[in-house]
Amino acid sequence: MSGLHVNPGKSTIILSKSVRRDRQGIIDLMGFQEGSLPIKYLGVPLTSSRLTMTVCQPLLDKFAQRLAGWNHLTLSLAGRTQVIKSVLSSLHVYWASAFMLPKSIIQNVERKMREFLWKGSSTSGYAKVS
Repeated sequence: MSGLHVNPGKSTIILSKSVRRDRQGIIDLMGFQEGSLPIKYLGVPLTSSRLTMTVCQPLLDKFAQRLAGWNHLTLSLAGRTQVIKSVLSSLHVYWASAFMLPKSIIQNVERKMREFLWKGSSTSGYAKVS
C-alpha cells in the first residue's frame, strides 16, 4: 500500500439523478459532501451538458487578464505574434482539448487575438496599411 488516503474535507461526490432512493445512504457510507455540476477540475469546468457562455466565462476572463498584462508593452508585430502563439493560443487549446467549445467562444477568442495582433493594445487604433 502506498499510504495515501482520501481527504473527505476536500472531496465531493456527484450522484446521478437516478439514485434518489439510495442517495443519503451512499453519502453517509462514503463520508463525502454531495456536490453538483459544474465543478472545476484542473482549471476546466466539468459539466454534464453542453458548454454555455456562462460556463466558459472564466476562459474569457483569464484571456482578458493575460492580454491586459501585455497591452502596455510596445511590442513589434513579430513580438505580438510570438505572444499569441506561445501564451494566448495555449489557453483556448487547453480548454478545446477537453471540450467542444461553442462557436461564439472561439470567435470571441480569435477576435481578441486578431485585435491584439493588429492594434497592439486596446486603446490604440488599427495599423495604417494600404
